[in-house]
Amino acid sequence: MADRPCPPAGQVSSEPLNADGWRVVTLGEIMQAVYRYPTYYGITYEPEGVAEVRGEMLSDAGEINAAEARFIATSTARKFPRTTLAEGDMVMSVRGTMGKVGLVRANLQGANITANLIRLSPNSTLADSEFLKFCLLSRPFNKRLNDLSPNTTIKTITASVLKSIPLVLPPLHEQRAIAHALHTIQQAKEATDNVIATLKQLMQSVMHYLFTYGPAPYQRVHQVQMQEGEDGNMPSRWKLAHLGELAQISTGTTPATAEAGYYGGSIPFIKTAQISNNRITRANEYITEKAAKDYRLKLYPRDTVFMAMYGQGKTRGQVALLGIEATTTQNTAAIVPGERLAPEFLWFYLMSKYEALRSKGFQGQISHLNLGYVSRLQIPLPEKEEQSHIARILATVQGKLNAEEARRRSLEVLFESALQNLTTGALRVGDVPLAEPAWSH
Repeated sequence: MADRPCPPAGQVSSEPLNADGWRVVTLGEIMQAVYRYPTYYGITYEPEGVAEVRGEMLSDAGEINAAEARFIATSTARKFPRTTLAEGDMVMSVRGTMGKVGLVRANLQGANITANLIRLSPNSTLADSEFLKFCLLSRPFNKRLNDLSPNTTIKTITASVLKSIPLVLPPLHEQRAIAHALHTIQQAKEATDNVIATLKQLMQSVMHYLFTYGPAPYQRVHQVQMQEGEDGNMPSRWKLAHLGELAQISTGTTPATAEAGYYGGSIPFIKTAQISNNRITRANEYITEKAAKDYRLKLYPRDTVFMAMYGQGKTRGQVALLGIEATTTQNTAAIVPGERLAPEFLWFYLMSKYEALRSKGFQGQISHLNLGYVSRLQIPLPEKEEQSHIARILATVQGKLNAEEARRRSLEVLFESALQNLTTGALRVGDVPLAEPAWSH
């Protein structure tokens, strides 16, 4: 089974591939109807009526966010009976975000679709809707979809071409078993996403608490004597100092990318894209000894804090803690803490001030920070032992967050592999190691 590829469109056979009843069919063979919304102008929206499904309501998981539906008048919806949705139908975007799909659940029974969408109504005696959803999400299907789309700026596909695309179709009972297996992994992914979101909120709350009150127990927080800092209150026993007084701050530069002899060496070279409130234990790019010598690049030690100073997106203001020796670019502030400042404490503190750092940066054609601004940042300065205590608390929370993010990446790999292999017959359901259920966290 694994060695037999799908035939190209136009060479489809409904003969069984093996004794288990797996066969190749076209999408059109297992559909009762494939209808695209016709062009219609002048639609007005109402406070209530018939829900209208739009392309932006389709999720990457193949679901439809019904809460985002707009409503059209019942009299308008009646003009398009062929695009009225029933539970178990599929909705697909056929223009722009071509290939995005959503399975119609009971809460959208009777809804209609807007332009650039197509309604697929599977024949329930041949195809299970849940299984079909996963088939349409798979990479082989989307590759075929893109291959058959005209080579234009905006990707699009017609109903007739869509119906010609082949699928490997197992017997109905096995379709349901495959859909159940994939749904189990998908549920584990979603549960992990929820845990990650909760941990991120917890991390923000714990950072705010610790950098406001210190590591005082919650029951005794009213006993902490406070003073006003640059960006809020802090314990009166803490001192304030400019970062430039507590650390050496400098930056690097970027060797000429056109010079082949400068890259591919053994010296780690960190760009701002790799700085994302993280610990850096390896580089994505390396430079040669010649590049470091020609540009007089400094090799920064472990426990240096890197801050991204440029970027319109999320990059500017993010920080990383070096776990290796590395060089960096002119877009990075390299902060080497002195004796009075615990590196991990500084890293977490700057991470907690991410939004403030971004809002106080200099606004030019490209929003950015600079070394003068970074040097003038006021940093709270507890005793070194208290700094380390705060950093250990935060590292515990972050360790759990990192573990959940690693688990999420593993589940993503498992899902993508299972999705491709189960829907093509390369693997059978019993071969897939299903993820543990959501309640096992």
